[in-house]
Amino acid sequence: MGLTGNKGEWSEIYVLLRLLADGRIYAADENLRRLEKVYFPILKIIREEKDKEKEKVETHEYDLKEPGKVQIFFNGNKLKEMETEEFSREANYLYHAIKTAKLGKAKALSVPRTEGFMKNIYCHVLKASSKDKTDITMQVHDIQTGYEPVYGFSIKSKLGSPATLLNASGATNFIYEVVGLQLEDMKEINGIVGQEKILHRMEEIFRRGGKFKYYGMDKSTFEENVMLIDSLMPYILGEALLIYYGEVKKLQVEEEKQGYKFPVKNVKEEAAEYGKKSNHISSCEEVLEIITKRNPLRYPNPENMYKYKFKKLLSAIALGMMPGSKWNGRDQANGGYIIVSHSGDVLAYHIYNRDFFEEYLFRNTKFESPGSDRHRYGDLYEQDGKIFMKLNLQIRFR
Repeated sequence: MGLTGNKGEWSEIYVLLRLLADGRIYAADENLRRLEKVYFPILKIIREEKDKEKEKVETHEYDLKEPGKVQIFFNGNKLKEMETEEFSREANYLYHAIKTAKLGKAKALSVPRTEGFMKNIYCHVLKASSKDKTDITMQVHDIQTGYEPVYGFSIKSKLGSPATLLNASGATNFIYEVVGLQLEDMKEINGIVGQEKILHRMEEIFRRGGKFKYYGMDKSTFEENVMLIDSLMPYILGEALLIYYGEVKKLQVEEEKQGYKFPVKNVKEEAAEYGKKSNHISSCEEVLEIITKRNPLRYPNPENMYKYKFKKLLSAIALGMMPGSKWNGRDQANGGYIIVSHSGDVLAYHIYNRDFFEEYLFRNTKFESPGSDRHRYGDLYEQDGKIFMKLNLQIRFR
């Protein structure tokens, strides 16, 4: 059976072919536009794959030191030499195949021609072996310093469905005490079912005079991870989730009661628009705007404080932090992020242009609600005579 994968997985092979063809990787600004004068010449790409038959990881090196040539090595031995033009042709073909593919429910794509070329260059799987967030490893020439470091990059593609930045799990649940309700309210509200049950439950909670009070994160590992960025980051995230899940419904209930003053300029219109579409104010930028205006932590300079901290969080998640694993504050993808644009450009946000990267993440991500049954959130429950509810955090590219 041939190789199959989604557009994001095939995009990783496209990145490999495109970079071997071009021999350099360009940086991007905060709007994902190529910076023509900022790039790294690529000396070689290092690719690890797990051999299922031999049950071990094998490493091939694709050397670009000779102009116009790709030399492939295994264990220090040269296997073959190919023209970079061959990689350019195959990259163009694969880009067109990914871009034009119309996938069914399985969302699986096969590209027999590319698979044949992959075998010719000793690639047998779509995704290289990795224990962390590194999708591709390369040695580059740093023009500024003269060094030739080896960097790992994470890859995201805009050719397929928007990728997740932070995947939901049991570790990403946040706990809230719900005050102002009676225990008998709990059963009735939990009886609300359907595809948008969380939204309708929150609407009913607000209608009955209930209020949400941040209590804590469900798992200490993720809580400790985000506290490395800022000790108050769990609270900021908790407030952000409340705005995402409940703001539109809260506004709708308040409108029923009349006389509600919206906290952010134009949010009334935005909330009405989002309410029609998804019942959420979802973009990270808009959610942080509301938090900034409310300034629950009473910062003296809220316009910078909340945004700065949240951008650092997004960057940490992108480059190393995982909710279920203890994080030491270091980037695993130590080179940065590679993004495949709609036009097929392969652009990098490197540690040297981290400000652009953080701004890009901030402008292009949104909150999302995953399956509530799978991740066990959205039900009211009683503990020690108090009522609680969990909400789940997932962040996706817009």
